[in-house]
Amino acid sequence: MTDAAPQEEVAVAQENGEESAANSRPKRERKQVIRLTAKVKEVIDLPLEVPEGNGTALGEIDNVRARLDKTKANTPILKKLHTVLYGKQKCSVKNVKAHIREFKGHVANCAHVCEINVQLVSM
Repeated sequence: MTDAAPQEEVAVAQENGEESAANSRPKRERKQVIRLTAKVKEVIDLPLEVPEGNGTALGEIDNVRARLDKTKANTPILKKLHTVLYGKQKCSVKNVKAHIREFKGHVANCAHVCEINVQLVSM
């Protein structure tokens, strides 16, 4: 019966328009949630400029083809090899092996090869 008495007092207080001490405190205002969205840059595959060298394509050499098949496309070695062969022409990971297989050699008077060799020596 002692539990019923406080409930009756609260009910009577609410009927009279009086609020209890617990209900008289101001409630905090909830702020609007601002969601963050990640901005993803899309990789645009531009057509790769394969130099017309006078050698055979690397994909036609059995040993090279076997080694390329065994390695994963996202390894740093293949990325570096692609950079050595094609310079700063970027491509997606799925095309790295295909571009390496297409390489036939540099053109003899290509200034691009000299720049790459200077950069590799300076590393």
